[in-house]
Amino acid sequence: MNVRLFLTLLMFLSIIRRNLSFRVFKQTVYERRIFWLPPPQQPQVQICLIRKMQDDSTIVPPPVKKFKKSPAEEQPLTKAPGEEENELNATLPQEEKPTETIEETPKSAEEEPASKETPEETKEEDTPKPANGEAPKSDEPTAEETAETTEETPKSTEETTETIETTVIQTEGGTRVETTTVIITEEVTMVTQNGETITTSTTTTSYDVHQKARQEKYQGAPDDVKRYQIKDEDVPWMTDLPTYAPVTYTDAKILTEKPVWADPDVADEAFDKIAFNAMDGQTNRTSYHGDYVFEDLSGKQVPRNPMGRTGMRGRGLLGKWGPNHAADPIVTRFKRDSEGNVEKRGDKPVLEFVAIQRRDTKEWAIPGGMVDGGEHVSATLKREFGEEALNSLEDDQKEETKTLIADFFKGGEKIYEGYVDDPRNTDNAWMESCAYNYHDDDGKKAGKIPLNAGDDAQAVRWMTIDGDIQLYASHKDFIEKVCTRLGAHF
Repeated sequence: MNVRLFLTLLMFLSIIRRNLSFRVFKQTVYERRIFWLPPPQQPQVQICLIRKMQDDSTIVPPPVKKFKKSPAEEQPLTKAPGEEENELNATLPQEEKPTETIEETPKSAEEEPASKETPEETKEEDTPKPANGEAPKSDEPTAEETAETTEETPKSTEETTETIETTVIQTEGGTRVETTTVIITEEVTMVTQNGETITTSTTTTSYDVHQKARQEKYQGAPDDVKRYQIKDEDVPWMTDLPTYAPVTYTDAKILTEKPVWADPDVADEAFDKIAFNAMDGQTNRTSYHGDYVFEDLSGKQVPRNPMGRTGMRGRGLLGKWGPNHAADPIVTRFKRDSEGNVEKRGDKPVLEFVAIQRRDTKEWAIPGGMVDGGEHVSATLKREFGEEALNSLEDDQKEETKTLIADFFKGGEKIYEGYVDDPRNTDNAWMESCAYNYHDDDGKKAGKIPLNAGDDAQAVRWMTIDGDIQLYASHKDFIEKVCTRLGAHF
């Protein structure tokens, strides 16, 4: 009777321990496989391995080591979190996880030979544990640390396409960016060593990138200079397009007059001294989307547009190779009727914003401008709006207006920073902007600032915001974000 009870208890303990081992085994294989991979492959394999574990129901635990012990030496069932993992790590293969089920039937006390503990096993069991009962920390990084590390590792387009069998966003410089007509929601579940499950969901929504940056007629260029026309699906660099033959164009004034705000041409020796992807003296050559890559142009390596093809190489009308930084202040207020009541459409208030009409394209736009070397974005925002407002004012009015502007621009909410679909963009030079919203809730501040068109503006006025509004570059996208933030009509 005692022998039968002992065998039943032994079988029960074996089942419980096997279940515990299965849980740790899944976690351990996931973590160890990540550690063994070279850094460039970690992000892709991490996602694939997680998906494999979620979908694979055939994963089985490794065989459980058994030790015959006397009742006095019997250990409690509850162990420190790291003990099962240490035992499993000793049995796990170094390259592959087990694929065959190994069944072990319990043996009787008479048939089961006594196991001899090796010096390594004895040393492992004799390792002192911390006083708080926690397992000693392993030299290997945890899953969370691995995730943090892999986020900094750039993922090349080719690796992403080959490893993850799904629609993916074009990635360059380790940062997800929006490409033409692509919307993807990616959910990743990670299991840490202590059994916690962390689920992260990332949704990347695209807008029509390179609609304005693919217009056949380039602004200010001779009639015979036209962009190479490409389809939407051929915009991303990941799409193979051997027939791609873009025209090369840089405005003649930039090449001949060489203004101080413009970079040297590739033929100049000074071009080789440019420090891309970094702060180059007073010039910020970094991109909001991470490090950009390069391509060959006339035997020199020049930045490549991270958002894809535009049908034109060179710099066009832009002065800088790579990112050209701008700042766009979006000044808004609620539209009111003659009695001072906020106008509504449906149940949402209607907004107005300060708009200027550009002299070059005649399009309405946000009164922004280029960030000068060594200038902070906030200073650019205030300066650009002030230039439009202070133009043609008397000296006494200017001082009063400067005070109003300085007070009003103390706040502000960042709406967007990143790539802009600008008609001036090329394969080697592009616009990036930082847009801030300055909202006058009661209409008593911004309304006092006189509006006058500056040098680059043909006209300036308060414009009512509606979904049918037509604006320069990506400015309509910025306005829509403001309406969403303020719960206003669009």
